[in-house]
Amino acid sequence: MTTPYYTLYRNTKLGSTLEEAIEDLIEADRITDELKQDILSQFDKSISDALAEKATNTASFKGHCMVFKQPAPTVRNFHLDSVKFKVDGREVEVDFVNIIACEATASKEKTAGGGVKKGGSKDKKKKLAPPKNKKRKNV
Repeated sequence: MTTPYYTLYRNTKLGSTLEEAIEDLIEADRITDELKQDILSQFDKSISDALAEKATNTASFKGHCMVFKQPAPTVRNFHLDSVKFKVDGREVEVDFVNIIACEATASKEKTAGGGVKKGGSKDKKKKLAPPKNKKRKNV
């Protein structure tokens, strides 16, 4: 049985390129659909683990929350306008950004994408609260 990890990194350039390469191999009858799923599951695990271990930068941002959605109990989607990011002392402004926030625990079994390995810690999880109203709000 495979361990569940978030699949959101498949939407990155690296993930979509991997999927295109796998589709080419399937069309050439070099691999099966079952192997495709195994490869993508391993990609989900590997990228989550690598980001959890190697990503050290922190960033802060401020913008106007235009849309908030909660498509699943542990997932929050935010659409922000007029966003200012601060990373390593530099400031960058963008017109809009979409953020997908996934819940994670504080245990060592946490993954960068927020996925928690089965049987993970039952520590209290930090909840993301939705905006109180749907009008423009600073985040």
